[in-house]
Amino acid sequence: MIKYILPPVLGAVIGYITNDLAIRMLFHPYKEIYIGKWHVPFTPGLIPAQKNRLAKSLGDVVSGQLLSAQVLMKEALSQRALNKVRAGTLAFLDRMTEEKATLRELLLERMPPDRLDRYVDRVRVSGGVYLMDKLVQAEIGRSIARSVTDEARVKLQGLHALEGLFKLIGVNEILQSLENAITGIVDRQIEDKGPELVSGQMEAISAELLDNPVCELIGPYKERFPRIVDKVVALYEGIVRDHLEAMVRTAKIDKIVQRRIDSLDAAQIEEAAFGVMRRELKAIVYLGAVLGFIMGFINLLFL
Repeated sequence: MIKYILPPVLGAVIGYITNDLAIRMLFHPYKEIYIGKWHVPFTPGLIPAQKNRLAKSLGDVVSGQLLSAQVLMKEALSQRALNKVRAGTLAFLDRMTEEKATLRELLLERMPPDRLDRYVDRVRVSGGVYLMDKLVQAEIGRSIARSVTDEARVKLQGLHALEGLFKLIGVNEILQSLENAITGIVDRQIEDKGPELVSGQMEAISAELLDNPVCELIGPYKERFPRIVDKVVALYEGIVRDHLEAMVRTAKIDKIVQRRIDSLDAAQIEEAAFGVMRRELKAIVYLGAVLGFIMGFINLLFL
């Protein structure tokens, strides 16, 4: 009986020990071993010896396939992600309709007072510059002057008896000259007085926004919430399409993974590998025992 039992059992034991030893040699020993000046082969283990190459390969796989710009963009612009942005924005707006605190109080929960003051000042200045640019682009002086001269033309055209006199003295040229003069005066007044007026208005607006309860500020716009949500979703999509690829390149995901793997010692890598694949690695060891048992049994056929 021993003659028939021993070969399969020995085959199973050898297969178990061989696979278990092979798996352990992936990680052990952690460092090189020398006997005198002779370097013991296969030390350190395969993974500690190739840690740098493994780190680079993992970084390339993660950045090139798992977290590439295309993969992230597809996920970020999926209907599920867009629905989350939409639902989150709407939930935020709904919460704000019940918020009794002022905007200033909410902001002070997230930043110190001096930082808030600096931020508000920057917004006032940039807002003032923006409004002044719009005032200049609107050509208010030209609009006012044209309204005045057009009204004068209409009234003068009603005086048919003096039409010949008007042509003689060149009324159209006079009105054009008057229009240019009014335009210049109004534009100069806007340039001189505008910044002060705009600054005062920006200060009043910022005080109103900061010192009133948020629910009072946002409540009147509740019927516009669906349009606001649509604009937020469109803004999110635009940011993702225009900037995600650049953000991924800037993040250098492959380098992050490589540095992270390089910073781990061999024991930590082994712990991480066994934490993920402990069951699978054990299965390989047991499979070695099964194959050894089968080979030992097959060997009996040739005795």
